[in-house]
Amino acid sequence: MKTRVVALLRGVNVGRSNRMAMAELRELLTDLGYTDVKTYLQSGNAVFTASASAAETAAADIEHALARTLGIRCTVVTRTAADLAAVVANAPMLDRMTDPAKYLVGFLNGDPDPDGARAVASLDVSPDQVGLIGREIYLWCPAGVRASPLSAVPWDRRLGAAVTMRNWKTVTALLALSGE
Repeated sequence: MKTRVVALLRGVNVGRSNRMAMAELRELLTDLGYTDVKTYLQSGNAVFTASASAAETAAADIEHALARTLGIRCTVVTRTAADLAAVVANAPMLDRMTDPAKYLVGFLNGDPDPDGARAVASLDVSPDQVGLIGREIYLWCPAGVRASPLSAVPWDRRLGAAVTMRNWKTVTALLALSGE
């Protein structure tokens, strides 16, 4: 059985380190045996088709291949297209969102630490809002992400898992690209 997978590379093409062309990423993913590979923007977003078993190990396989072939060390977070559809369908705060660039989804590479999850639930950063559902954290920053106190939260340490953020426009574009 084949499944569509979305891969989110953390920290690619941000600043001077971990620079790569998306053509290199597409080639790397194809070399790993994935098919119908597409990338979105220059920030390490890819969608591809894999067998069900390959989809389960895709994040680790991509991390190893990036280090081995391109010398890039970064966290890779994956979701199936069905998982991403659920992320979009279950998104809180959509009724408040007026600008998709100010609504972010943080994708965790594992389950959040229960104590960290409770701490996130108790954050009061009004007018900004935060919500944690499963392995995703949703941030609404009406004055902008850089101006938000949420931009200073050490999410990885707080939640006990690596987090990579994408704005709502990117999330929905990746869902469309996945065909879900």
